Amino acid sequence: MRSLWTLTVFLGGLWIASLLYGELLAFWIPRWSCSWPNLEQAFAQRPLRIVLIADPQLTDRTSYGMDPRSLLLKIIQFYSDIYMRRAFRSSVLGLEPDEILFLGDYFDGGPYLADDEWEESWKRFEHIFDQTQRGLKSRKKIPTYYLCGNHDLGYHEVFSQKPQIAQRYQKKFGETDFIHNIGSLDFVFVNSQALDGTPMLFMVDFCFDFFYSTDRAARPMVLMTHIPLFRPDNTPCGSDRASDVINQMFLHSDCNSTHLLFHRYQNYLTDGTSQKLLNLTKPVMVFSGHDHDQCKIVHATPEGFYPEYTVGTFSWQQGNIYPSFMMLSVPRSSSAMTDTIISESLCFLPAQDFNYAWYGVLFVISVLALFFWPSQGIDLWQSFRSLYDALKAGSEGVKAKDEDAEWEMLWDAEGGMHLVKKSLPQTSVSSSQGSERRGNVIQRATAKSKASTVPDEVTDTDTSSNLSPSSRNRFRRRLVQMVGPLTVLATVNFSLYMMLVMKDWT
Repeated sequence: MRSLWTLTVFLGGLWIASLLYGELLAFWIPRWSCSWPNLEQAFAQRPLRIVLIADPQLTDRTSYGMDPRSLLLKIIQFYSDIYMRRAFRSSVLGLEPDEILFLGDYFDGGPYLADDEWEESWKRFEHIFDQTQRGLKSRKKIPTYYLCGNHDLGYHEVFSQKPQIAQRYQKKFGETDFIHNIGSLDFVFVNSQALDGTPMLFMVDFCFDFFYSTDRAARPMVLMTHIPLFRPDNTPCGSDRASDVINQMFLHSDCNSTHLLFHRYQNYLTDGTSQKLLNLTKPVMVFSGHDHDQCKIVHATPEGFYPEYTVGTFSWQQGNIYPSFMMLSVPRSSSAMTDTIISESLCFLPAQDFNYAWYGVLFVISVLALFFWPSQGIDLWQSFRSLYDALKAGSEGVKAKDEDAEWEMLWDAEGGMHLVKKSLPQTSVSSSQGSERRGNVIQRATAKSKASTVPDEVTDTDTSSNLSPSSRNRFRRRLVQMVGPLTVLATVNFSLYMMLVMKDWT
């Protein structure tokens, strides 16, 4: 029983290390492993640092078609929210960015939620991306700007017919189309969901009015669009992508009242819309979301080449086991600009699926180890020592055999000499010697057998009076012995887990 408690201490230490890593250290690693991208030359002032976050897409009743009061839905929401809260507060804020830009899709069912449900999702969003810092040290609030996505406003047929959806969005997140200056660049935020609308229902050119009517200096532009720009099918996305490339898809629904086709979903903007955006803005770089996975391509046009980066989702529940965010460096002023006026790098977040999978594996290992662990324990040192002695004896035997062998020198056609072991003729052993040797071996084995039978007989005599327990009784007894160690493991680890959760949740 003492050996079982020794195993319990070992398993407890393994659980504590796993929980500390999975619930704490894993979210600190990005701030150490991810570094801000460098521009081509150093400046008197360090470049502005910008973080891009895409598709947090908070889980709600529309995600899995569950009742909003469902306990399972509440659990899913909790683990989705706490992952992003930890990632934001430990990884993103730990890197101390100057500005944070979101690329859309904040609530999974944004356009279809009732006002009270939408307000509840907004409170969750505020809690996840909370910048306040507890304690004596205060943190200056980082400026944050939001790009709208299809899960925020829907497509053109939704927000054009239900203006209240756009109104409640703008009240919390701001305008849907605007230009924001950061350092030496203008970031152009475009409501891409409206760009491919049916002309009879929605005037697409209206979406560009903000651009034509805006007074601005002639600065290079960065295009921000939630829906990625058009690309041919099966265009490679680079090594950072974890899933297969998604091709263009345009889903339509038929409106019975007007017999007009309204599109419900699209993977990319159309070719014509994409060309119009590129010709109008001539961006030094394009950033998009929507796809939930990383993608890097270059758009070639007669006017030039335009790189586009699709940023992966920030959530671990949106189909990408490797969530991420983008880090940008931008010169503070046009006087500090070089040929490279913006530089980017990708930062990956913890793969939460692997953490939870390891917890499951460790649980199975713990139960099986406690059940099958021998009562007298296992002397690991003695086991390793025996293995070492066996390997050593085997190697010495081979060496002795080689030393006793006869060798001959052979020359090949090129004059090289080789030592070859010479096969020795088999020497016959006389029957008397063989019998004697065999007799000695048999005699020694017999003597040893006789010597060993004495304690065996005594043991059999001692246990014959007591009935051995049945396998069922042994199984029950083992389960009873496991109750104490399992209770200790559960108590210690659950307490530690709740401490780590409450530390990050409150």
